[in-house]
Amino acid sequence: MLKGILVGLGIMVVCWMIPIAHFVLGPLGPFIAGYFGISYADGRDESDAALALRYGLTLGLVSFVPVGLVVAGLAAASQAWGWFDFSARVVVLIGIGSAIFVVYTGSMACLGAMFARLRRRDRETQTSSP
Repeated sequence: MLKGILVGLGIMVVCWMIPIAHFVLGPLGPFIAGYFGISYADGRDESDAALALRYGLTLGLVSFVPVGLVVAGLAAASQAWGWFDFSARVVVLIGIGSAIFVVYTGSMACLGAMFARLRRRDRETQTSSP
């Protein structure tokens, strides 16, 4: 599962780094990451839905780490050097935005992983039937 998560995070980062295309690929990055990253996840014993859900949840939780680091860095810079003047309302909005990003990442990765597993199962049934 760790290899699949790292592949997914790499795909998401690459989707944000491509100039001009990042306006389209950035929001689609978690879906694309789920679609390709699930093939590296080990879950032969699990059902497709359980594996996709576990993959999406894990990718969402792992994406919380960089978001949390950025928010903590902004808060530390605000306190130490006075770079930003955050009111309580702005802090709450940043927290809500971070939570929405994590939920969005997890749900889109779960959808991409489920779509990939269903396509794979469909291809397997087409090749096995006469």
